[in-house]
Amino acid sequence: MSSKTWEYQGSYLEQFPVKTHCTLVNLFCFAIREGRTNIDEILAEVRRQVKRREDPQRGSHISRVAAEILESLGTDEAYWFADHILWRESLSPEARERLQKRASGEYALKAMDQKKPSEKQLAFLRARGCKEIPKTMADASLLIGEYKR
Repeated sequence: MSSKTWEYQGSYLEQFPVKTHCTLVNLFCFAIREGRTNIDEILAEVRRQVKRREDPQRGSHISRVAAEILESLGTDEAYWFADHILWRESLSPEARERLQKRASGEYALKAMDQKKPSEKQLAFLRARGCKEIPKTMADASLLIGEYKR
């Protein structure tokens, strides 16, 4: 069993604005789906696509981000990111779905870890005689899961 996760664990995407992450991931996926099977081919195709899409008429921000992407494609981090996406694209549909669901659940728990438990959660736990007072929404969710089993 592989220890890889759906989400890339490196820092490649962190250097770019969050709103560009999906587009960047899709560029790598499209390169693979178009038949690129090794990392150098994938990076070359992403470079070609960024250059093709880059439109100086759309403003300096777009051009700056495109330039940063092009510059980043020669780094080790881009290499490992391409390797990760190549691995993801090689998964069976069932394995993809399983990893996506797990990542979605982890993302939700991480978001709930920043919030206080809701009144509805606390009421559910009190109604079942729970003496523990959860500090976060995530803690409450885990406790509720235990009571539901």
